Amino acid sequence: MSNVCKQIVLCFVFFTFSLSSYSLLAQEKKKAFEVSTGNFDQFLLRYKFGNEKYRYRISAFSLNTNSYKYNEVEDFHNHLNAGLGFGIEFQKQINENLSFYYGPELRGTFRNKEYYSVSLLGILGLAYHFNETIRLGAEINPGISYYDSSDESQSIEKSFQFNFSNSGAALVLGFDF
Repeated sequence: MSNVCKQIVLCFVFFTFSLSSYSLLAQEKKKAFEVSTGNFDQFLLRYKFGNEKYRYRISAFSLNTNSYKYNEVEDFHNHLNAGLGFGIEFQKQINENLSFYYGPELRGTFRNKEYYSVSLLGILGLAYHFNETIRLGAEINPGISYYDSSDESQSIEKSFQFNFSNSGAALVLGFDF
């Protein structure tokens, strides 16, 4: 990862954790654990902590699977991605059971020495609360990403992407405690 990317990551983490940390001590603390899936082939674990107005998010990537056909031969891949995401989400209660949340998140994903990406994402989500503990939601993450990958044949691909599509849409099952 280049020095510029490292500096961006460090500045963002410092900014998000210092943004409103003084008010976290004055309000009731809330924590949550989430399992998220995008397209049912990508899974993410997330821990949240904060208060009723905002929560910090720490995301860890676990498993990514994909399959495709090339020349009538189906190819199936499992990838174990290491990665972290740090963000802050601001919450707005719509009614007793429905809430909306939004904010920024910085994510980095790494797989072997062949692939990494750094993304600055927006968080837009809607959650239905079944009770005080369990909720189900949907979230999209539009943003800007930088990808760097190479393969066995030493072909190298570097690219920037901006996306606002439903490919980043995820179902989120959350447990508040």
